[in-house]
Amino acid sequence: GVNVSAVNISAVQVAEARERIGAAGLGDRVVVSLGDYHRLEELYPPASFDTVLFLESLVHSDHPRVALAAAHRVLKPGGVLYVKDLFQRALIADRTERARVRKVVANVNRYFCLNVKDQHDFLAALRGAGFALEWLREPPLPTYEGPPVTFLDWLELKARKPT
Repeated sequence: GVNVSAVNISAVQVAEARERIGAAGLGDRVVVSLGDYHRLEELYPPASFDTVLFLESLVHSDHPRVALAAAHRVLKPGGVLYVKDLFQRALIADRTERARVRKVVANVNRYFCLNVKDQHDFLAALRGAGFALEWLREPPLPTYEGPPVTFLDWLELKARKPT
């Protein structure tokens, strides 16, 4: 009973998704559009969705505040925003360690064409877009070999647009 509207900026990935959706017989419930999640209002009217999901995608955005504002516009009052993505999560007091962390995050961004956000800054942007945070989880994923990297990890959050 769920209908899904997906957005992707890659025409190749949209075509592949449409082909797979058709082959699975889900064309009546899943629609994939070519578009930019920073400009959802170009694809959808205001207050048209119960839920907006960003699954490992905001890490590719240079403008997450714009994407969050777009999501807020297309969500119905009381609608849910769910985000699962890679974030820098620790606030580091030690200057030397902070410099090392900045270098590691810059390397991750460069090597993987990402834009890892600071968790604290992202949560501020979330509140600034008008969302109320309901929960934040740090899934215990065995992402790293050797000593744990405590400042960079996958996080999940659920927020809601107030009614």
